[in-house]
Amino acid sequence: MLKSIRAKRAATIVGATLSASILCMSQAFAWSGDWNGPGGGGAGDISFSSNTTASWDFTVIDTKSDGYCTRMKIIVDRPYWTDVPLYQTNYACGYQKATHWKDSYSTTGGTKMRSLKLQQCRIHSNGDDETCSQVAQVSNPKY
Repeated sequence: MLKSIRAKRAATIVGATLSASILCMSQAFAWSGDWNGPGGGGAGDISFSSNTTASWDFTVIDTKSDGYCTRMKIIVDRPYWTDVPLYQTNYACGYQKATHWKDSYSTTGGTKMRSLKLQQCRIHSNGDDETCSQVAQVSNPKY
């Protein structure tokens, strides 16, 4: 009987520890990858902490020597509401020049975030003549 109680207690502790570990690992992480698009490329991570909040950490690189710059644009996909565009403000300008974009966004008014659409953009250094192409769409696992 004593062994049975100890075995049950040990199984409960192991099960709780494993469940907590899985919960911590899957709590926020959603995507890690790289991409190429008009005028540049990059790599980074996206995490979702809830069905309304996302954060990202990107390195964006200008891969062309054409006099244009590159930047990222994120479209926040909100079902039944207007999508929200978010723009990287610091451009990567010059062949093999890189910038870093680390930020987060939370929806308001009870709207949920279904996904983030990543767009790589080629843009003139004065902000004119922007061309963007979607390079990835990351679904929110908390949605």
